[in-house]
Amino acid sequence: MRFLDKAQVDQAAKLLSSQAKAQSTIKKKAPRPCSSLNPGHIIMNLTGGTTMTEPKLEVPAELRQLAERTIDQAEQVFALLFDAARRSTAAGTTSTAELTKQVLAFSEESLKTSFEHARKVASTASLQDVATAQSELVKRQIAGAEHHIRELARATGSKDRT
Repeated sequence: MRFLDKAQVDQAAKLLSSQAKAQSTIKKKAPRPCSSLNPGHIIMNLTGGTTMTEPKLEVPAELRQLAERTIDQAEQVFALLFDAARRSTAAGTTSTAELTKQVLAFSEESLKTSFEHARKVASTASLQDVATAQSELVKRQIAGAEHHIRELARATGSKDRT
């Protein structure tokens, strides 16, 4: 098994450090929740009661950009991790090494889907868009898991096909 060399560890540490700084900036600059509702989000109905309309997500552009950079940095860190893991299994030719390579590929694909989802959520403008994106993510994760299970069963020669 190979380990990360010093340059890779330093690069990952720098990315994680900048991500931590970005998150502390978010905490400092994030707007505080308002104790009262925005009057533009309430409509009087004909019976005299009130109904809520869908509020818009009013996220400052600076915060959206910071979220994008944080997602990019996290993706870079995981790319380094997967590169190192691939290199450590590249020398092996056993069935275990092949299975490990397949699991790494599945994990990388799953994380790629998650990063795409995070980008989509970071750019949404309504709660409905967030809910739709979450629903799509769950569907993609289920389909991906089913595919990965079938492939792993095939690779291991499992008699119990799914």
